[in-house]
Amino acid sequence: MFALALMQVSQTGMFEFEEFKLQGYPYYFFTGHVFNAFIIKGSERGVGEKNAANLIINSIPEQYRFLKRTEYGGGYYQVRVFPEALQGSVKIYGKDRFDYRMKNGIVIGTPCHNQVVSWLLGINNCRTYFSPGEGMIKLVEANGHIYVIITGYGDDEVWATANLFVDMANRGNIKGTEIRTTLKQAQQRLPIPSLSIGETIGKELPAWGGR
Repeated sequence: MFALALMQVSQTGMFEFEEFKLQGYPYYFFTGHVFNAFIIKGSERGVGEKNAANLIINSIPEQYRFLKRTEYGGGYYQVRVFPEALQGSVKIYGKDRFDYRMKNGIVIGTPCHNQVVSWLLGINNCRTYFSPGEGMIKLVEANGHIYVIITGYGDDEVWATANLFVDMANRGNIKGTEIRTTLKQAQQRLPIPSLSIGETIGKELPAWGGR
């Protein structure tokens, strides 16, 4: 499995990113310290897609806290954002009554299982858009909002791409607006644990002094 690590910061303690680029994730999904976006899952989901969504949800609080801490150059800066607080933002397209065009969103799943992926990427044939082994992370601006899409050919590719996305975001080496991946067979078959929403990550952060 991809190793998870803290994002790198400059010597001044400031994390630099451009707004509306992947390196700003998940900062632009917050208003104040409140998560203000949809997390959109497909009406059909494989085990890998379900756990990819939960991995991303559970990672958001720590990623956001670290971004905010670097703004203050270290020290004890605590933002009370927990995975369970995001549950009201989680929507299943085709089941929950909501209009995805009304908010920013994180969209997770294959084009065939999550129709929002197909709409945002302009996909006509969800079965042929990706080849086996292909995954994609893409930031899209549409309907006056920002969407980060984690998708791929199938269940395994979505799970592996979500792992890659979380790892890159944690390391602070994710850039641009699109990352396409061609995953090797071993990466496609990453072990899928049983993940659930609600793990408390809200520990007090120590003063910054390295890892």
